[in-house]
Amino acid sequence: MSSLLTPIILFVYNRPLHTKQTIEALLRNEDAKNSPLYIYADGPKDDATEENKRKIAEVRRYIHSVSGFSSIKITEQPINKGLDPSEIDAITEIIEQYGKVIVLEDDVIVHRYFIRFMNEALEYYKDNKKVNSIGSYNPNIPFINQIKQDVYASYRTATFGWATWLDRWSLCKWEKSYLLDKRRLCNRFKYNRGGGDLYDNLQHYLNGLNDAWDARWQYSLYENNSVCIRPTKSLSYNIGFDGTGEHCGIVNDVETIKPILYSSDEYLMVFTKNIRVSYRLQYVMYHYFKYDRTPLHKKIKWKIKCIIRKIFKQRNEC
Repeated sequence: MSSLLTPIILFVYNRPLHTKQTIEALLRNEDAKNSPLYIYADGPKDDATEENKRKIAEVRRYIHSVSGFSSIKITEQPINKGLDPSEIDAITEIIEQYGKVIVLEDDVIVHRYFIRFMNEALEYYKDNKKVNSIGSYNPNIPFINQIKQDVYASYRTATFGWATWLDRWSLCKWEKSYLLDKRRLCNRFKYNRGGGDLYDNLQHYLNGLNDAWDARWQYSLYENNSVCIRPTKSLSYNIGFDGTGEHCGIVNDVETIKPILYSSDEYLMVFTKNIRVSYRLQYVMYHYFKYDRTPLHKKIKWKIKCIIRKIFKQRNEC
């Protein structure tokens, strides 16, 4: 492995305790000292409370105290840019410099072999254009935990610690108008091979019910018939399902998202060129994610927003 490793992008906002845990976990990786770290701190919203502003300031004080990486560059937004444009713009900026990138948000806790695994996977699969990205997390799905190989391929993109290359990132069409034109051509059954919620997530984005950037990233994986490589034993987990995040919400039954973590004291990961996604895995993924864990209040909120948008659209067309 070269002395200078793949750059890591970390997105932070207003969660000082989460941010501290995320960075401390990264620093437990031996390869952190050879990894450039780019931290993007979003700014306060127009209606931010004094408490929210205080937390944003606390996060910024902390990240300026961080050391232990090969280099650290911090970008502080003066106003709230939002996770969607922040991630797309920042990833594009860094990936165009390095050709590849590792991405984290401020609520992802990584294993001490996370950096090594991501760099080795990026190197191993760099010439396999069917591989869209590398992930590090799996929910607690018994079938996946029983896979004998160290890694497997999935039709679902990863968000809780992931990586990709410039040529794959460049394939993604970020304009909403592009997806609106393509929606009628989308094969719902094929789209949901990575989980029974994926097509609905796409519709929610196109109908303005969320601004999740990863809906477009998922569509790029589908459109290019590619896969995401993941370890069968997770090398990360998320601590943001406590109501503090912008998108995660609250999960009362944490066992449904708690992964089986990689437990070996030694690094024994072996990659495979066989990236075929079995029909059994597609079946398991479809049914696992088809169960809607969205809190009731969010479902009601989305429904109201959808009705309001339809009413205004009808008025504008008159």
